[in-house]
Amino acid sequence: MHQVLLEPGESFSMPLQAAIHSQQQETLTCGDGAFLREEESVTLTVETPLRALVIDLPL
Repeated sequence: MHQVLLEPGESFSMPLQAAIHSQQQETLTCGDGAFLREEESVTLTVETPLRALVIDLPL
């Protein structure tokens, strides 16, 4: 589990434990959550201040 604090324009990347990847992008707003499956990594890039939890669970 990672607590992520970012300011506008900053990015956070982290490798995940899955083995397959894609270049799909999604926009999330305040209060949203996302479940990623079969992704090699995740990158968050923010336009407004962000406080988030990133939890990587093994398959």
